[in-house]
Amino acid sequence: MKFNKEVKKISDRWNSLVEEKNPVMVELLNEVQSSLLKNLTHVQDFDKITIDNKPGIYCFFIDTFDFKNSPEFCKSWDANYKNNKKLKGLTRPTDLRFKEPQNRGADSGKTIFYIGKRRELKSRLKQHITHTDSSTYGLKLNRKGAEEFKKQMYFSYWYLPEIDKIDIVFTDMMLTTIEHQLIDKWNPRVGNK
Repeated sequence: MKFNKEVKKISDRWNSLVEEKNPVMVELLNEVQSSLLKNLTHVQDFDKITIDNKPGIYCFFIDTFDFKNSPEFCKSWDANYKNNKKLKGLTRPTDLRFKEPQNRGADSGKTIFYIGKRRELKSRLKQHITHTDSSTYGLKLNRKGAEEFKKQMYFSYWYLPEIDKIDIVFTDMMLTTIEHQLIDKWNPRVGNK
């Protein structure tokens, strides 16, 4: 009971820092954004780089794409989805997300497609890039019908700095807050909102 009260106090304080636009929080968010926009790797090069299974934020980008024709994009993204039971859990776009304006990263020259968080970055990125039939929600860029998208996709990631004696609850709270701030600011084309 006492532990839950302490976690609640920490959570409330963390949320107030975010809501108050505390300078430390603003600086942290700017650092995350800058890192994500500068360190893009093509998804086809995933196996060529070293990624640690540390907590962090990741982002997928797509080459500049004509999103004005969103119904056609959604249909194309869903190619073979309905007839393939192995694709359960495919992260899917909706027309609504394409009608909203999006902040593009000036440094990347790409369209922000998906933003996520994970305690084990390498494992989660691998699910998005190489898995085809996992029941976990993801982009499933290795599935049949996604070849053209995969050619245009890039990803980047940012590790949560290591803090002595930080627990899982606080790690998750920090990652979730940063993820939500980025989603609100960048309006990615697919994923949670």
